[in-house]
Amino acid sequence: HTATLLRSAGLPGAIHQLVTTPEQAMQAAEALGYPVVVKPADADRGQGVAAGLKDADAVAPAFEAAVKVSPKVLVERWVPGHTHRLTVQDGEVIRVVRRIAGGVVGDGVHTIEELVTLFQHTPQQQRFARRLGYQPLALDQEAQALLQELGVTARSRPAAGEYVRLRRRDNVNAGGTNQELVPDDPSMVHPDNLRLAIEAAMVLRLDFAGIDLITTDIARSWLEVGALICEVNARPQMGGNNDPLLYQRLLKRLFPQGATVPAELKIVPANPAAQERLRNTWLQQRSGVAVSLSSGLWIDGRRATQAFEHSFAAAQALLQRREVTHALCCMTPQDIHQHGLPLSRWDSVESVDAAWFAPEEARVLAGIQSWLRAAVQAT
Repeated sequence: HTATLLRSAGLPGAIHQLVTTPEQAMQAAEALGYPVVVKPADADRGQGVAAGLKDADAVAPAFEAAVKVSPKVLVERWVPGHTHRLTVQDGEVIRVVRRIAGGVVGDGVHTIEELVTLFQHTPQQQRFARRLGYQPLALDQEAQALLQELGVTARSRPAAGEYVRLRRRDNVNAGGTNQELVPDDPSMVHPDNLRLAIEAAMVLRLDFAGIDLITTDIARSWLEVGALICEVNARPQMGGNNDPLLYQRLLKRLFPQGATVPAELKIVPANPAAQERLRNTWLQQRSGVAVSLSSGLWIDGRRATQAFEHSFAAAQALLQRREVTHALCCMTPQDIHQHGLPLSRWDSVESVDAAWFAPEEARVLAGIQSWLRAAVQAT
């Protein structure tokens, strides 16, 4: 459905067929034309994906691997190039990463076998191996098949700087690596490719998305060299390990005025008439404040909900409302004593005048004063 939407908007969505048997997979590959990609339709992290398959002998086992991951399997027309993840936030590309499939880079000295061993012993790959329970990059059947296609063996010595691909997919859990690119540097990323990612997110009505774009040269326009949007992620991974400040920048964009909604706690009596008088006073004096009481929530100066079982439930409901920009949560001493507080820190914690409370309420309030003081947000 995603590919259909993209193509209907004039964007380079994938051309593929859904298949249920190895025979259908081979027929689809013949119809689409080799090379092809075989992959699950609804999995992630590259599970069960085989790319660049050049004949029917490769398609059948690729189908069997994919169907173990999902009963929905796609055969897709293959497009050459590297996969690039373009992260879009509110109509702007904030990050571009080139994914490089698992492989080794020659130094003119070591064999491919030796280079793989050196790669496996890097700290990052050792962490991956411990987490996954296997080596992401190894000279297994897939790697040997790719070496055979290249006309080399594991004992070959690639020239310095020569890249030898050993994986058909480019996910990090298959030994892939990421290369950060600068989105606003046109020598690295062509502006047409940035606009393509933004338009793809718009077509799918996503304010935040990861657009996976395959192209041979992202520094040139996709309209010139061709490209494929192979996947769109509505909840993309962000790669905070490589860019620790990324989340901070993202949150600042989301909350330019600050990411904290002011929250005040008011200790009030259980008497409904007293609560009404206090509520009316606060709403008149405090423009833009939203108030919670067991009798309901008041937002934008009007009552917005029905009554709640107790003031703790009312405060929880107010704090969940996205439109609230300043919360004033009113709770009785008994409800605080029985249910606790819906937040661990408050901008202010205040009790109304002691004369408003019945004797029993005053005794309960005295018993909880010490930890109410500890709940005030440090400034």
